Amino acid sequence: MNSTTNKVFKFFICSCLLLSSMSCASIIHGKSQDVFISSQPKGATIRVDDKDFGQTPKVLGLPRMGRMDGEPSTKKEYKITLSLEGYMPYETILQRKVDGWFFGNILIGGVIGIVIDAVTGSMYKLTPSQISAQMKMNGANVLNYKKREVFIATILKPDPSWQKIGQIEKLP
Repeated sequence: MNSTTNKVFKFFICSCLLLSSMSCASIIHGKSQDVFISSQPKGATIRVDDKDFGQTPKVLGLPRMGRMDGEPSTKKEYKITLSLEGYMPYETILQRKVDGWFFGNILIGGVIGIVIDAVTGSMYKLTPSQISAQMKMNGANVLNYKKREVFIATILKPDPSWQKIGQIEKLP
């Protein structure tokens, strides 16, 4: 082998060794994910798994594993609750799903990359990546079925001064 071919060969081998020791998802986005949380109107209290995280709008950096430090290893999601005085609470679930970058380990990262991404949680993405809650006022929801002129109103907390004129019951 001449010296140029020898240098190219060494460079190729070193590059392969370097790439095989990497983990794709860890390099691309790390073990935490920013989740943007907003509400209309703004100022709603954000709770993640019953822990206070401030008010909307806010960007939270959450571990991709779907759990905080010290939580059970079987936990795979976050329960997000937004609450604002005078409005009905908004709840959603952030779930972890396998991220496409994880499969880059098959081509580049090898077994070491797969293990690193799995242990750090980098192999996951949280979905949805942003939450935009349209807060609904505590009040009546009215449905109008025009063909038969039936109006149905539902409310969670009736005003004590209202007069009750009927109640819907489930038929047997």
